[in-house]
Amino acid sequence: MKSQVKTNGSTPSSSGAASTAKTIVKRVKNWIQPSLSFKNSVLPRIKTEPEEPSIEMALQGVNPEDTVAQNLSTRINANIEDVEMATVEQETCFVQMKQENTIMSSREESIASSTIDVSEFSPDPEDPNFYCRVCDKQHSVKRTFREHCIKHHKMNLPPNPKVLQLTLLAKFPNILPDPDDPDYNCCVCQKNYSDKYNYRRHLRTCHKMDLKPLKPFNVKHPHITPDENDPNSYCAACEKTFCDKWGYRSHLEAIHNLALKDGQRTNKRDGILPDEDDPNGYCRQCNKTLESLRSYRNHLRKIHGMILKPRGRALLVINAHVKLDENDPNNYCIVCKRQYREKRGYRAHLATMHNMVLQNLKPRKAVVVTEDSTVKPDQDDPNFYCCLCEKKYESRPKYRTHLSKSHKMVLRPLNSSQQKNNTIPNRDDPNFYCIACEKYYASRASYRKHVSRAHKIRQHPPAQQETQAPGPSCRSDISQNSLQDEHVCQGNKLRVLYHTVKAEDLTNVKPDEDDPNFYCCLCQKSSPDKRTFNKHLKVVHNMPIYNNTISLPPMTEPLPDIHHPDFYCSLCKRNLSSLDNFHRHLRTNHKMKFTIPRKTHNVIRHPELKPDEFDPNFECIACEKKLSCSTVFRRHLRKIHKMTLSAPRNRRRIRQPY
Repeated sequence: MKSQVKTNGSTPSSSGAASTAKTIVKRVKNWIQPSLSFKNSVLPRIKTEPEEPSIEMALQGVNPEDTVAQNLSTRINANIEDVEMATVEQETCFVQMKQENTIMSSREESIASSTIDVSEFSPDPEDPNFYCRVCDKQHSVKRTFREHCIKHHKMNLPPNPKVLQLTLLAKFPNILPDPDDPDYNCCVCQKNYSDKYNYRRHLRTCHKMDLKPLKPFNVKHPHITPDENDPNSYCAACEKTFCDKWGYRSHLEAIHNLALKDGQRTNKRDGILPDEDDPNGYCRQCNKTLESLRSYRNHLRKIHGMILKPRGRALLVINAHVKLDENDPNNYCIVCKRQYREKRGYRAHLATMHNMVLQNLKPRKAVVVTEDSTVKPDQDDPNFYCCLCEKKYESRPKYRTHLSKSHKMVLRPLNSSQQKNNTIPNRDDPNFYCIACEKYYASRASYRKHVSRAHKIRQHPPAQQETQAPGPSCRSDISQNSLQDEHVCQGNKLRVLYHTVKAEDLTNVKPDEDDPNFYCCLCQKSSPDKRTFNKHLKVVHNMPIYNNTISLPPMTEPLPDIHHPDFYCSLCKRNLSSLDNFHRHLRTNHKMKFTIPRKTHNVIRHPELKPDEFDPNFECIACEKKLSCSTVFRRHLRKIHKMTLSAPRNRRRIRQPY
């Protein structure tokens, strides 16, 4: 008998059944959800059917008259069928993948059985330049090249020996090689060594093995005791000669267990000890010269066992009780056995090396010399000797400075005190020799500076010399008695004639400021350019240079050609370096006014011809000109020929979608 359920209200039995149904639904969802997630993750490419309504949605449409158990059983059976279908589809997918693998393996077998040499299409792993011929790429180091071959070309390469050694050591830490292997072969590292020494060193460093010492050295005559002072470093017991005494002594200590005596070990051949104070570091016993004093002293201590005298700081410590005289007249240090030239250096040595606290020197009172003084230093002493201070100076300026500062002497001017037979130094002396001071100078500038400052001579001094005949093209007013200033005959271009200038006509003789060669006739010197020449005239000869240009030529003379191919100026008779300099020279020096068209290079030679904008050689037939590239060629056509150009052909192609 079916139970009737009211539609308007709810009974307690119906509410309890609904709550139990909800709990059952949650449990079923938790059981079904993992299987569905596995289905979606493993088989993403399987096309699934549209999802059916969930259990909750199904329960919302349940007829209240039906039982809850019937509805749940039907929905659970449906979900179980879905899971079974997913597992079947998964198995079919795995079968397809297995078939594809078999097909690929059959292809590889066919390629391997073919006669084509596959090594031609693979890189050489032993290439010395680390070059991959397949990828056309060179690697910097071998490690990256090997990684490239393994990763990109799927090559099976043997492992690197160093890497193999580390891996074997890490994999078999308990396996150790045989230290007594006759072939010196390390079974762990798979490497052979040349001798027992290198093999045992490998075992100690790489495998950290504590090796037993080798068998004792084979002493042929154990009853013979070797001589530690043998001059030839020969061991009579072992019948072996060593290359040096150091190795021989080490052999005696290690093999024969001899306790070598300390102290002086002389050579039986001569019995002469080396000199420890030899300045050249020469050992006369070994007939050997050492590089430095330190190595020489180490050689004496180690090889000859000499006990050397202390030096340097050790000597200062030993002689710390010795008192030194800071006022020693000879500036001699009895501890260091060293003498100093000046008292200042001697006192500095005492303060720094011997840590002496020195007293301040008493300032020497300066002896002021007056007119009433009986003893006066001679300010004209040729030896620069001061009789009051009993001291000699190196030069006259230092001597005169000493007299003026220490003795407060009022010195006479040097030019008046140095006159001999009323002679004045020659300002233009070719040897730069001052007769008054009896001194040579290095250059003309320093000599003239000395003459002008010390002797107050700025004009040419008078001198008596023989007159010389003037040149044929010289003026007639400069042919009498003269000074030492020489005048170059400007008319004689090939041969230069010199003659002297008259004393009263000195003011009339001046260099020619318009000289085309920039030559100064007084100084006999040529300047490199006009600017330097004008500066020389202003500074040396005090000539007023108001205008730096050449005066305009008369109208009868022809003007220079502004289009001259060699940039030649007919007025100055000189060639300029470039067209711009030539035009600048004409404008500034000759005041020429002219205009040059700016765009002479853009003149169209054949205006009746029309250039081809698509010319592959970028050549303009109208201008007879070839351009460098397409961009410059098209710009030339637009600006010069005013052409309206079409769109360029070489547009970047737009890649069409697949």
